[in-house]
Amino acid sequence: MGIFPSLQTFQKKAWDRLELTEAQQLMYTAEKQQNFRWVSKFFSGYSRYQLKEEDTVSEDLVYWLREIGQFAEVIYAALPLDKLLDNYKTLCLPGFPMENFYALSPEPYLSAVLPFAAKDQYDGFSASSSGVQLLECIKSAVAQLPAAVFSRWIHNKDCELGPNTRHSDPPDIHERDHDARQRIIPVCRCSRQRQQIIVSICGTSSVQQAIHDLRTTRRSYPGAPNTPAAVHTGFWELYEGMRTELIEGIKAGLQLEPDKCPSPEGDTVGGPDDGTEGVIRELVVTGHSMGGAIAHLLCMDLLSPYSDFDENWNRSPSLDFKKFQESHLQRMGIHSLQIITFGEPRTGNQSLVDHWVALKRRHEHDYGIPVQEWSVKAYNDGVPALPPIFFGFRHFAQQPLYTVRGKTFRVPQSERECGLFHVEPSTPSLSSGSSSQAAPDLQLVPEAHPLPQALNKNRTTSTMSDQIPVSPLGGHNYYNERDMEGGFLRRMEWLAKSGFDKPGWRDRYQTIMQKHHAGQVTTRRRSSIKP
Repeated sequence: MGIFPSLQTFQKKAWDRLELTEAQQLMYTAEKQQNFRWVSKFFSGYSRYQLKEEDTVSEDLVYWLREIGQFAEVIYAALPLDKLLDNYKTLCLPGFPMENFYALSPEPYLSAVLPFAAKDQYDGFSASSSGVQLLECIKSAVAQLPAAVFSRWIHNKDCELGPNTRHSDPPDIHERDHDARQRIIPVCRCSRQRQQIIVSICGTSSVQQAIHDLRTTRRSYPGAPNTPAAVHTGFWELYEGMRTELIEGIKAGLQLEPDKCPSPEGDTVGGPDDGTEGVIRELVVTGHSMGGAIAHLLCMDLLSPYSDFDENWNRSPSLDFKKFQESHLQRMGIHSLQIITFGEPRTGNQSLVDHWVALKRRHEHDYGIPVQEWSVKAYNDGVPALPPIFFGFRHFAQQPLYTVRGKTFRVPQSERECGLFHVEPSTPSLSSGSSSQAAPDLQLVPEAHPLPQALNKNRTTSTMSDQIPVSPLGGHNYYNERDMEGGFLRRMEWLAKSGFDKPGWRDRYQTIMQKHHAGQVTTRRRSSIKP
């Protein structure tokens, strides 16, 4: 959805109040997607609470959110995900659509994943992923809303997934030479196998889906009978159109066997009878925009009593919450649940929120299953302010996160419905960082590239407070210090125009990219000419 012409004046005034870099001015000039800053202006009131330095979250959490944000972003791809992942080695190169999407790599990479339990020893990037596997691509029967289910195996800090120590003079795991990296033999030192199943649900990307966004009437929520719990009608219909496929995709992931890697002694570890403490199965559900609302509805079903559904996932009208015995999460053998959303709108009334909080509390306190919830809203993003609070809608998250000028804060529970916050002037801003957003669309393809990784483990030379944020103006498409439109959606358009997956597509893509670069240079020159 393009920016309305009548709102260009509002945007220009915002520019005048800030000192934008040349790259930022070009980025904003090229915007065509709706960022809902005008909605924020009219519907997001400022909180009386001023965010302080002590409200900031840890850098470890920020990097983890940025990593999962890659899954929330890639689901917007207009081209088939399986073909994109098959061509990952090319598409992750500078200037291509999956640049900086290291978490989508099918090959091993360093991960920003958080420890499974708080008691686990942790000191920064302490885990590696064996690579991502795409399990299922899903389209809702309603408005063709896309979603996908991924799986990856997480290895401990001392499990390098790198050179086998039995080899003499092994190549470095970060070596740029592709042939040398192919010779690396993974070595597993894990005491337990840890699997993450990641469900990513797309936000609004078509007119048909936008129509469902606008269906803001409320209907009773069938998962909480005999209560006034009510849910957004449009969101519910979209979710019901894909619920069965989502859960079947998760079940398919749970059937996967652990990685089988050689141990330093030469034995194979990771099998079901290897003497380990067992396999830890984790579920991560994420979504951007309306996808975040669908993500919450999925998690509510997973936390609901197993007796609430029959084998065909039809709801039972005889649910008695007081006789809660076992949830789907328990029955499926999932040990933890994380829900991570970005720019999520309000989805139901206060009764529905209370029902969600009760489900979480039951699993955490009665069953010992951690349910972690991170709902991030950005400065000047109006979507979290919709539907308006006076329509009777409320947010699920009791302590949402708020990101402004590259820094992320934890919002007090009493201010969870507010959309804008002032920040103490002494609080430094975080950076976009070269690890999260590279230079836009200007570089040509090199012949080799390094192994994907979250960030160099040595953080002493570059911290998150060193550099300039990507989008000082905020907006709906600038989460995780990424320009989703310029860094991904626009490049996906070029990829489609290049005849992707047909002979010569890479050369045609580079030609399109060069023309775009030439256009930027022309724009730059015109803007530098003063009348």
